[in-house]
Amino acid sequence: MYKEIPIEPALIYQLEGRKLDAGWSVGKLVPRKVNQTGANFSVGYLASHTDGRVAFLKAIDYRLAFASKDSSRALEGITRTFNFERDVLNLCAGARMSRVVVAITSGEIRPSASELPVPYLIFELADGDVRARVDTANSFEFTWSCRALHHIAVGLQQLHAKNVYHQDLKPSNVLIFKAIGSKLADLGRASCSGLAAPHDGLLLPGAWMYAPPEQLYDTAVLDRAAYRRAGDLYLFGSMIFFFVTGQPITPQIVSLLHVDHRPGVWSGKFEDVLPYWRDAYGRVVGDFKATLKSDVGAARTELLASTVELLKCATEPDVRHRGHPSARRSLNTSPYDMQRFVSAFDLLATKLETSTARCNAATTERRAS
Repeated sequence: MYKEIPIEPALIYQLEGRKLDAGWSVGKLVPRKVNQTGANFSVGYLASHTDGRVAFLKAIDYRLAFASKDSSRALEGITRTFNFERDVLNLCAGARMSRVVVAITSGEIRPSASELPVPYLIFELADGDVRARVDTANSFEFTWSCRALHHIAVGLQQLHAKNVYHQDLKPSNVLIFKAIGSKLADLGRASCSGLAAPHDGLLLPGAWMYAPPEQLYDTAVLDRAAYRRAGDLYLFGSMIFFFVTGQPITPQIVSLLHVDHRPGVWSGKFEDVLPYWRDAYGRVVGDFKATLKSDVGAARTELLASTVELLKCATEPDVRHRGHPSARRSLNTSPYDMQRFVSAFDLLATKLETSTARCNAATTERRAS
């Protein structure tokens, strides 16, 4: 348990105006949001460059380690977590991932020997995130949602190609850039072949609300990489559900289970509770279909069927049967491969964008005449 620390005199909260390497300087402090999760050991600032660029700076707060009962362990944990995130971001930057937010640069602030160092990462500045967008709108525009899901699928595909698994995909970790669309962010809980992370031993590395059932029920892991890839696919499916309903899918399923069958209570094998999970899951998917039908209209039967099937492929409760049927039939790809989801949402978004453009053109023509 961490104690509250006075923050006024701390260097971590007095960085505004400091000059950094490579032409960067620290701007105003970014306050934490009321409902913000994660980033417990960091503080956010705006940053500016001499060339006019504006970015986001993530500064690491080492002080919290010394409020722990075991400060040396806590300090080690914070340092290992920061080093892992920096290393995996460098790997992604080298791979030129267009749909993943990578660090522009990194460094350390230490103005005197008596002050704790402040490591930092600087990222490109987004216009917002999916969580903020749903908080300020009654519903998502489905055409926009399909394009965002296409971008998310591409981001996961790019990560998986380098054996990096996000593990904490959720609305607040999908950043929106008005000019170029959506990108995946926050690789602090990722898994990466060849890079050790403090959280590698955790069965549930991300937020439970978005987690697949095999993580919630402590299912034995046979192939670690495949298991992580399958988890990312479920997280993607949870994003499909979120874009339509505004809620993550896992809590909806858990709420329909008898208390004895819920994660943390059930002590038996997951295979034995799977029929109960699948029954609840079927009801949740039915509600999803009804919500989607009211959003897009009953006439768009092809769009409805396609979206529901993509959700079911991605969030299949039994990890042994999860994945797109085409990927599962292939001998050359993982059953959890993202390519079919990339293509499917690209096609859906393109059709909807084309339809919208035609309607707008027709409306403009009628007004002109």
